[in-house]
Amino acid sequence: MRILAITVLVLGMYPIAAPAQTARVPLSRADVTVSIGAFGANHDVAGEPCCNRNWSSSFFKGFGAGYYWTDHLKTEVEAAWPGATEAYGYFNTRLADGTQAFTYEEHSFRAFKVSAGQFYQFGRNSFFHPFIGGGIEITRERDENERRTQTPRELVAAEVSDSTTVRGRPFVATGFKTYFSDRAFFRGELKIDVGGRIDQMVWKAGFGVDF
Repeated sequence: MRILAITVLVLGMYPIAAPAQTARVPLSRADVTVSIGAFGANHDVAGEPCCNRNWSSSFFKGFGAGYYWTDHLKTEVEAAWPGATEAYGYFNTRLADGTQAFTYEEHSFRAFKVSAGQFYQFGRNSFFHPFIGGGIEITRERDENERRTQTPRELVAAEVSDSTTVRGRPFVATGFKTYFSDRAFFRGELKIDVGGRIDQMVWKAGFGVDF
């Protein structure tokens, strides 16, 4: 009877233990990636946009690290240094004598970015892994503005000023990882900042290692 009771107890505990065994340890606990790519930005500047040139592009450099909670769910942080982007604007001002002054501005933007997001990776122990994700990106951006004003009588010397802003934007991303060894991989990604409009995006290509 004692053996029968122990057998019934063990069998009764099995359905509880079985679901716990379905939580598998991730094949990789973390990864790091170094990326380069093409960064594009659309900036708002004072006055009217000049010649639809407020979209500009530059060279992108980034470093990211991720932690896997499961084989599919990962938290990732990234630091990025996009190159300078530009925007141009102009506006007219009526002077006291009834004439107009024409002002032209040339802006150069330099930024440092830090982002954190959640990503879902499809597949387990596969050669090719598509993924999607989203999160928040914090941007510290410096705007160097060179302004020239032309009046009917003279050309005012250029005035140079700069300002710095910090702001956060949500982002969405999609891409893939493909492995060329057990741990080393190539990663391609499209990342888009979203909000009232799409004003920044980056195509990235990088190499990384799983740990």
